[in-house]
Amino acid sequence: YSPNGEQIFMDFGELQKEFYAKFVEKVGTKNYIENWAKEVAELAKKEYDRIINLIADKEIKKKFDKFLKALRKNVNPTITEEKAIEMLTQQLITKPIFEALFGNSEEEENYNEVARKDISRDLQNIIEQLEGDRTDNVYKKLEEFYKYVKRRVAHLQDDSLSHNQKKKARQDIIKELYGKFFKIAFPRVQEQLGIVYTPIEAVDFMINSVDDILKAEFGKSISDKGVNILDPFTGTGTFITRLMESKRIKRDDLKRKFKEELNANEIVLLAYYIASVNIETTYRDLTGEYLPFKKLCLQDTFLSYEEKIKRDEEIKQANELFGENAENAIAQQKTDITVIIGNPPYSFGQKSSNDNAQNQRYEKLEEKIINTYVKESIGTNKNRVFDSYIKAFRYATDRIKDKGIVCFIVNNGWIEGTSFDGFRKCLEKEFDKIYIYNLKGDQRNKGDIRKKQGGKIFEHEAMIGICIVLLIKNGKNEGCTIKYCDIGDSLSTKEKFDKIVESKSFVNLNLRDIEPDKYGSWLNKRDDSFDNFIPIYPDKKFDPKSKSFFVTYSMGVGTNQDLVFYNFSKEKLQNYFSESLDFYNSERERYQNSDKTIFAEHFVNRDNTKLNFTREIFDRIKANEKIIYSNSIDRKAFYRPFCIQNFKNERKLINQNYQMSKLFPNGNFKNKVICLSGISSPNKFSCFISDIIIDRNLILTAQNFPLYWYEKIEKSTQGELFGYGEGFGGYGTGKWSSQQDSTQYIRHDGISDWIKKRADEQYNCKVSKEDIFYYVYGFLHIESYRKKFANNLKNELPKIPLVEDYVTFEKISKAGRELAELHLNFEPEPKENATEADYEKYYVKKVEESKDKRKLLFYKKNGDIFDDETLDIPPEVEKWQINGSTATWWIADRYKVTVDKKTGRVNDPNDYAREYGNPRYIFELAKNVINIAVRTVKILDELNKLQVEI
Repeated sequence: YSPNGEQIFMDFGELQKEFYAKFVEKVGTKNYIENWAKEVAELAKKEYDRIINLIADKEIKKKFDKFLKALRKNVNPTITEEKAIEMLTQQLITKPIFEALFGNSEEEENYNEVARKDISRDLQNIIEQLEGDRTDNVYKKLEEFYKYVKRRVAHLQDDSLSHNQKKKARQDIIKELYGKFFKIAFPRVQEQLGIVYTPIEAVDFMINSVDDILKAEFGKSISDKGVNILDPFTGTGTFITRLMESKRIKRDDLKRKFKEELNANEIVLLAYYIASVNIETTYRDLTGEYLPFKKLCLQDTFLSYEEKIKRDEEIKQANELFGENAENAIAQQKTDITVIIGNPPYSFGQKSSNDNAQNQRYEKLEEKIINTYVKESIGTNKNRVFDSYIKAFRYATDRIKDKGIVCFIVNNGWIEGTSFDGFRKCLEKEFDKIYIYNLKGDQRNKGDIRKKQGGKIFEHEAMIGICIVLLIKNGKNEGCTIKYCDIGDSLSTKEKFDKIVESKSFVNLNLRDIEPDKYGSWLNKRDDSFDNFIPIYPDKKFDPKSKSFFVTYSMGVGTNQDLVFYNFSKEKLQNYFSESLDFYNSERERYQNSDKTIFAEHFVNRDNTKLNFTREIFDRIKANEKIIYSNSIDRKAFYRPFCIQNFKNERKLINQNYQMSKLFPNGNFKNKVICLSGISSPNKFSCFISDIIIDRNLILTAQNFPLYWYEKIEKSTQGELFGYGEGFGGYGTGKWSSQQDSTQYIRHDGISDWIKKRADEQYNCKVSKEDIFYYVYGFLHIESYRKKFANNLKNELPKIPLVEDYVTFEKISKAGRELAELHLNFEPEPKENATEADYEKYYVKKVEESKDKRKLLFYKKNGDIFDDETLDIPPEVEKWQINGSTATWWIADRYKVTVDKKTGRVNDPNDYAREYGNPRYIFELAKNVINIAVRTVKILDELNKLQVEI
């Protein structure tokens, strides 16, 4: 009955179907997978330690060594004992999930077949030797949870569910396992291999595109005999299952295709199992016949590039274990591949050494990359071309030989990135046609740029932008045709998927032709007249004769764990840093007191809530280098625009200091540095200025150009002490020393002698190096320069001219000086006689821009707004942006109380206000910043009126 008493009739059958549809949609997508994964993450560590203790037994160690030898022959010769134990741990813990997911269902027969495969069988034989003492609470906890999973999954077998609903439910669970399980349960595997689940919409688009282009270019279809297909990074087998379901393979050809022409590789054990069940079940659903999928190999695809077939006999002879898998891998190597399709791993290096997930090295593959992608590059940073997904391109290019198709869904950074110029040039040489569908979705941007990127493509991971690329070798060698399509701006994830589904294939997209320039740029082509200007950067750092504006430059400090090194509160920072330092020293001592049979990288407790371990830190642990806490390393640092924080400058723990120690040896040395957008920044070019040490992300990928730099020298044997930088000016060189330790330094000019001499001669007067410094800062703000050379500034550091006449030079230098004074002096004055009540009264929990971005709102501790403190945001503020965001956005972004979820560490800007001595610090800072933005726009308006010939 309705609220007004009217009787309402419902079709219970339809309601039941709707309920089950929603239930199927939700099963496996919420907390039970995540909670289980959290349990596994803890229990896996205990099981790992237990296995280490067990293999101390000589008899068990013999069997383990035999297993390790087989792994090295089959999967990768560099597999360590630790990784082998991890694999056993995964098998031990995850095997029952298949019993839970498939053991009480119609897939039971399929699961049993997977269990009988040599991989599972041989692993299980080893594990049976390790099960004897597994009677503790670890086993009981897992047993309880497996039963829980079985109860949840049992609902999916209800007869009320249609076949399609059951199939969707199975895929949803697989998706959640893949998307959430790895991230939480085995984070190092996920970090190393870049595991993500590929959206079905993208998979179908790629399959359709491959088939359509096979027909257009080669007169063949996916279904034809002899068209061999390889998914080299199959994950859960999505590409193979969707290919079989796509109807692109004719019913009469499906059995032949399944048994002979579909190939897949997977290196992660759990994914290998899932793919086996998924592919075999899909084939059974389509044909009514169960067949094992023998073309799936547990192997490292990149390693197969190294091995080739020359080791076939060696592998056969060495493989008492995994023999069937070895035979399948050898057969695959002998197969001519027509199509390579898939989602390569996206990882580059690793986020933290705590994850112990260093990417595998592949000597021959990387040598080929050096001789192609690196050799063709004129960029300075070539590290990115060793990213896993770029390795996948190199592998696939060579694997299809002279004819074939490669279709990948990958990070889209290679399309525009400066580091990939050589890679793009090689694609042009090695392929006849290239199709690109840029799906965007980069979540790392801000403001309008971030908005235009739209929703992300991968649900759980990969905040990067994504593209689908299809490469064709047709053997004609008539030059390369590049066709490109952008999915559009500001689309949600759903809208993107709808467009992908609607277009179905590359052949239906509105593609445009791309003509690369001489630099290997495809989209952001550079203006050649840029090369007529003078570089602000030197070819060789610290060369006073350099024919450039500056003699050196540096990135900002990269801590690799800001929670350890930065805080608004000096007291909290001291406590947090001391905790991290104590943790380092305790791990160092623990390692030194061990038998050192295990490398420090594997021995230490990788607790990233306390410290991120880098290669340098491991070296210090091995060398038994004790680090002593010292207050002398306290500094102020420019963390983000208009945000200064306390900073611990402990260089022995910081990941990268670059040249900052030469620009700011300690807090007593005065300097100014121009901080500007680095190469490949996703945001528009911008620059800022600082007179204190700088964080690497003050401006994204920033480089910093100094007025001075300092050379450390030995203490004077005469005991001389020199001034330490008070009232420095002019452009001379002098000796300086630190009050703290009397260390002597020679101060050098950051501006080159060469550019001063040239300016003096050109203007027929003496020009100071400070004037040149501010000239650079002013010129880099000229809008016509930024607009004309926007693509150049994305791909290389600035080059600027010396304007012809001194009057214009002087005006630009004066504007630069005025801008610098504004941008450096944004902090308010301290207040005398402030009371504790004042600090409580003006405590700010967070700052926000109003929805219409016309007001800046300040929130009290209880969540109410300070009504009397609301600030208007003039429209001029929008016209001046730093690193893609307005000045008020930076205030809102930085000035809020934050509590780190993992560590519980608090960063409260009100602590800085208290230490600074101004209860209204945040309010007055925000007001100052708004005024600075308005005044900056006025200066820029005058600057842009100058007739500067560029």
